[in-house]
Amino acid sequence: YYSDGKTELDHYTEDSEKHAVGVSEDLREGLRISVEKIANEVLTRRREQGLSVDGIPELPRDLTTQSLRFLYRILFLLFAEARPELGVLPVGTPEYESGYGLDRLRELVQVPLTGRSADGHHLHESLDRLFRLVNTGHNPGRKDTDAIVFEPLRSDLFDPQKTPLI
Repeated sequence: YYSDGKTELDHYTEDSEKHAVGVSEDLREGLRISVEKIANEVLTRRREQGLSVDGIPELPRDLTTQSLRFLYRILFLLFAEARPELGVLPVGTPEYESGYGLDRLRELVQVPLTGRSADGHHLHESLDRLFRLVNTGHNPGRKDTDAIVFEPLRSDLFDPQKTPLI
């Protein structure tokens, strides 16, 4: 027992709870910033395409919801990559790692892109392709045994109709 009458375990529990609150606040702030970045990018793209962004009462709510859904997709895929035994993603195959893996996408955003990839759409197109493969699946069948296979998840989370603004 310590001088305050608490055991060592009590102190660890209090420290753990304080740390959990701090982590939750950091996650909340990171999520808020991420939603803002996605939403602002959508608004910028809409303006570039000559689409209206003003005077649409449901736009802020819809854009926030869809931005959150987009982030939840990424979080789900990060979890699925960390747990290959779930069979959601073909983790460990060279084709997945070099063509679809989130590590590859993370590396791409850390370097300046050139050519067609420099237009600012490459990351979105890559994620969109991955989201669609996860949702609808891809299995070329027996004729191509070396092809990458995605089992269809068919989930509301990955339904492209749930994120039309993005």
